[in-house]
Amino acid sequence: TEASQSSAPPSKRLKTKQEEGAMELANRPKAGTGKFTNQNLPLGCQDGNLWRGTYIPSLAHWCGGHVDPWTIEAGELRDAMQVIWDEVYRDSEVEHFITLKGAIFHVAKQRLNEWRSGFAATPLMVITTFFIQEKFYNSEQRTEDNEGNNNKTWTGMWHSPFILQTFASHFNFVAGHTKIPGLDSENITARAALALAATAVCRVLTLVAQGSFQLEEIPVAGTVWEVIVPDGESFGFNIQTWGEMTRKLLKPITALSDANFAKIVEGTQCYVKTSTKGKEKSSTATVSDNEDDFEDLLEFR
Repeated sequence: TEASQSSAPPSKRLKTKQEEGAMELANRPKAGTGKFTNQNLPLGCQDGNLWRGTYIPSLAHWCGGHVDPWTIEAGELRDAMQVIWDEVYRDSEVEHFITLKGAIFHVAKQRLNEWRSGFAATPLMVITTFFIQEKFYNSEQRTEDNEGNNNKTWTGMWHSPFILQTFASHFNFVAGHTKIPGLDSENITARAALALAATAVCRVLTLVAQGSFQLEEIPVAGTVWEVIVPDGESFGFNIQTWGEMTRKLLKPITALSDANFAKIVEGTQCYVKTSTKGKEKSSTATVSDNEDDFEDLLEFR
């Protein structure tokens, strides 16, 4: 099972097991060299925290604007890694040609899996905390004030605190990214990241609606709650179950004006960690076929 723990305010405690959320890649190289770690990276590339603090955030920043955040062709990803590498390490003596079977490619992919896992873990914590604060401990308490399931009455999706807090996890992760002229990084917008955030929230709320999300109180000092979610592909945050929904949501997100998208990003700032602000460096879910049912929900209002 997937579990997280929380206590009711004012002394909240919340632990969440992050999911793999592994990136799907076309032309994935064959395994055979074992799992690479940071120890296999080129000598000197971790000096000054450049790898973890600049290179990986810059790569995740690029992925957050990719047209398909679930499936990135291996060659395209390698090329982006190389462009970022050449920029981040241009003033050092750490030169390297990245290959599909090399340590940089595979360790960077592991870090990108962590980036996507943040989208899966954040709404679990956020929605769990909300349920505890509102005393929605079981399905009956969560539905007693329900006003119905008329999709036409649902609006304001992009202002939802659940989505904004989940979207903020992306900005926390990419803090420290640097400008990469070769990728036109200054003009990259995190629209794909917003689609992942909205999908991750949809996934948790779907688990709740299906009865696959359970809160259990743990009898220890202080009130601690555990979230139980079943194991299995259909319950996880993955391309098999949620790829179609992500692409569906990406369409209205892509259609947002730059001004309205900027307002959404601005709405995340109260959830972005203070220590990460201004750190950019200068160098099988059921999807409705009737999209009109959700037209008002997906509009920016």
